[in-house]
Amino acid sequence: MGRYFITGDKHGEIEDLVYAARVLDIEDTLIVLGDFGFIWRLDAAEVMNELKTIAEKCPCQIAFLDGNHENFKQIARLEDVVDWNGGKAGLLPYGIIHLLRGEVYDLNNEKIAVIGGADSVDKWARTEDVSWWMEETVTAADAEKLIENTKDLQNVIILSHDAPAQWVGRLKTWNGINAMNHLSESQRNLQTVCDKVNFKKWCFGHWHMDKELDERFECFYHNIDEIA
Repeated sequence: MGRYFITGDKHGEIEDLVYAARVLDIEDTLIVLGDFGFIWRLDAAEVMNELKTIAEKCPCQIAFLDGNHENFKQIARLEDVVDWNGGKAGLLPYGIIHLLRGEVYDLNNEKIAVIGGADSVDKWARTEDVSWWMEETVTAADAEKLIENTKDLQNVIILSHDAPAQWVGRLKTWNGINAMNHLSESQRNLQTVCDKVNFKKWCFGHWHMDKELDERFECFYHNIDEIA
């Protein structure tokens, strides 16, 4: 029976992904907590080559939830929505799995609720549908879907890319970021999830740090941990 592990943003860096996956086996799955970044290029053939390289170099299955640095239109063109471990997921070429927002999966005997996405702070310097996609934002509908799908569950584990609003000020302080009082739409919607879902653990990426915030919240970047 395979195991399921999580790690942080990879931004299309193949050697970082291969290094993270090095200790896993063929039956295991490594989940990237957003900003996967390999399905980025506008040319579908180039993306296919990236995915082929992942399949050849990684000893395990690779899955990801979307972050804000993803080519959402390319993902939508390439994936088929399939049943996967009790929920719906996007199956991409070479067996790469896209974990969809609002879905709940049965992994390692745990209920895993997923809500990817975040708002890019640098979108002003990017070009829409070339280096930035409007689908990045966590919407109220995304939040409500996850809340509905977990309403009868207790002690779920939540995987997201960004963090809920209650942690943003402290995360910015730790990262030395100004504008501490500004909250994005995604962060506000994640806070709605935080307020309404019965969860025991919340793991996220996005902030480029490895830090256990308290007994329930943990930020991942380079660290790898088994879902348990």
